[in-house]
Amino acid sequence: MRNRGIALLTTLAVGVILTILAVSLLALYYEDFSAQRVQQHSIQAYWNARSAVERYSQNRQLPPSGRYDFAEAGTCSVQEVKGELVFEGRSGSSNQKIRLQSGNPALRAEN
Repeated sequence: MRNRGIALLTTLAVGVILTILAVSLLALYYEDFSAQRVQQHSIQAYWNARSAVERYSQNRQLPPSGRYDFAEAGTCSVQEVKGELVFEGRSGSSNQKIRLQSGNPALRAEN
């Protein structure tokens, strides 16, 4: 009878330990997944801004709405600030800016 009680306690202890390990691994995975998603949005926002600069470079005209739409990939808005064109790419919650001094693609500053 005593062995059954010890077996039950051992089984419960192992179950608790395995549950803690499973929850820890899931938390670690979720944290890594979230960081990867933020990084992906940041990279996509940068490329949205670069794509808008390339479109502007081809014909030297801005869209009438002041915004380039890249569907699921995100958007890029364009503003003129103190003689510079500022292309702000957006994807998810990330923003990346590229500035063109005097609207000249050769004088590009990325930040």
